Amino acid sequence: MVVPPAESGDLSSLLPIGGVLLSMYVVTNFVVPGFLANSFPKDESNEEKDDDDEDEEDDEEEDEDEEEDE
Repeated sequence: MVVPPAESGDLSSLLPIGGVLLSMYVVTNFVVPGFLANSFPKDESNEEKDDDDEDEEDDEEEDEDEEEDE
């Protein structure tokens, strides 16, 4: 007689398989993307542009503050 797994009540395989699946999830979602992100060289020209954009936004906010004061 064959007993379906849902009725057998044997959880001895559930915990090891769950542990393996959880560890695979952590590796594929956190470790591998970290390695990939570190493998690409940083593009400093984009960082400089971002800094310039932030400076321009700060200047615009200061100009708006000065206009409100007048």
